[in-house]
Amino acid sequence: MAAFPTSIQTGFLAKPEPSLEQTLEIEEDFTFRVLDEEGGHAATGKVAKLVGRRLIAQVSEYMKPDTCVRINCDDALVLGETLGCWREGSVTFAAVELLQALTGLEKLARFQERDWDSAQPIVTQIRRRA
Repeated sequence: MAAFPTSIQTGFLAKPEPSLEQTLEIEEDFTFRVLDEEGGHAATGKVAKLVGRRLIAQVSEYMKPDTCVRINCDDALVLGETLGCWREGSVTFAAVELLQALTGLEKLARFQERDWDSAQPIVTQIRRRA
């Protein structure tokens, strides 16, 4: 199992706050989705090394640089971008920059089931300056 730190997102900017930082674990053998023009397809990987937000993994297929991937984790998902891919003998490796993590999916699903229909629409007001 490999772990990397994530931080709470505020607006569009990642605001790293040590007190809010948590660790997200990626299983040694994991599944991921290659997000391509055809709507994506499933693939598999095995963690070789995790350094900060860069994952080196043995993967089931060759991927072009800049390919987006979604890694499924326990109660979370991680979005990343392939930095490079290479073959060593019959084994294919990929380097992936882990960009975003969405955690607490079970809590979000419970909220959606319980409260989604009763949620009030958000009314926005635009103020004009004279």
